Amino acid sequence: MAKADNRQVRVVIIPTGATEPIQDTRISGASLGTVVGGTAGLLSLPGTTAQLYCNDNGRQLQLPPNPRATRFVTHFIPHFARADMILGPAVIIGVGDDGYEGDIPDDVADLALDIR
Repeated sequence: MAKADNRQVRVVIIPTGATEPIQDTRISGASLGTVVGGTAGLLSLPGTTAQLYCNDNGRQLQLPPNPRATRFVTHFIPHFARADMILGPAVIIGVGDDGYEGDIPDDVADLALDIR
């Protein structure tokens, strides 16, 4: 669960629109819900100290599919796209030493920024 504080951490935001740029930016854990447009649902990315947040109610809200975020997840969870998809904007964030939000690892950020 996100720790609601104002500490700024480095994240990568993958918007739903194919022409919208993927953003490498800083946000606070408290703003995750704002970025994803509602309750932030967590998806752990195996083999990394990173997580992906997206709107937990994306299906009910009929949010648009996010093919770039879905492709990103398949790098960590093979066959993810066969069973599910990311809906709405996605935020990729690191896990800090305290177990709460931290900066996204550089290698994970590089991969996310290169997703087409």
